[in-house]
Amino acid sequence: MRYKATGLGSVIAQQGRTQEWVARQGGIHPSHLCRLLAGQRTITEDAARAIANALGVPVSLLFEAVTD
Repeated sequence: MRYKATGLGSVIAQQGRTQEWVARQGGIHPSHLCRLLAGQRTITEDAARAIANALGVPVSLLFEAVTD
């Protein structure tokens, strides 16, 4: 399953995290995160979970599942 970002950008801003830090937590390249936040990319379920865990919030607050 793939995920698109819905609330990720606002949580990053609220927590004062950098995009580079978030990308590292999810095991993705910073440019991939930038495209994810712009709605141009999706990420794997594992990456979505890793980011949510690092930010201490549920996956559903940050992402929406998409079907191909």
